[in-house]
Amino acid sequence: MARVKGGIVTSRRHRKILRMARGYQQGRHRLFRRANEAVTKALEHAYVDRRKRKRDFRKLWIQRINAAARMYGYSYSAFIHGLSVAGIQMDRKMLADVAARDITAFGTIVEAVKAAGIAPNHVPTATTGELAPVTPQVHKPAKAPRAARVAAATVAAAADAEGAASFDETAASAEMTSVDAEPERVADAIVDGVGDAEGDTVDAASGDDGADAAS
Repeated sequence: MARVKGGIVTSRRHRKILRMARGYQQGRHRLFRRANEAVTKALEHAYVDRRKRKRDFRKLWIQRINAAARMYGYSYSAFIHGLSVAGIQMDRKMLADVAARDITAFGTIVEAVKAAGIAPNHVPTATTGELAPVTPQVHKPAKAPRAARVAAATVAAAADAEGAASFDETAASAEMTSVDAEPERVADAIVDGVGDAEGDTVDAASGDDGADAAS
């Protein structure tokens, strides 16, 4: 059986890589190994940048729409919300093109947003320099930094501990006062008891004397 060689296939693959490496600097357009590395890396970057280009164009469209909307007193977010409320189905590419080429037509779109009930909310307008009416917006209160929250919790815990200590001291002083007053109350009770006993003895003696006199 004849021996099969792969030189033709290898040469074809090498020529393909070298054709893709045309215009590269130095040995990267002549030497296959260097050219293969450069072409592989270039294909990787091209794959990533094809997706990055979509993000970049979206950023550009948003910037153009935002600049045009602020000329009529709208922020970008309020304008986009107004489009959805008004039922206008135009993507950002179309809106950016209208804003860049025909600002009057863009003003017509803004009037449709106003007719839908979305009032301007941005402060100064670029065309007149006057202040646009500001719609009230409800914002959540700003959250305090973690260090401030920890310090507040520490102060509250210290205040609670101080209050508990003062309460314990008050209770202990009240208890000591009651203990100190206890002997006096006992002595008063004894004196009252003795007085009552003497009174009963006097009454009994007077009763006996009355009985003897009657007999």
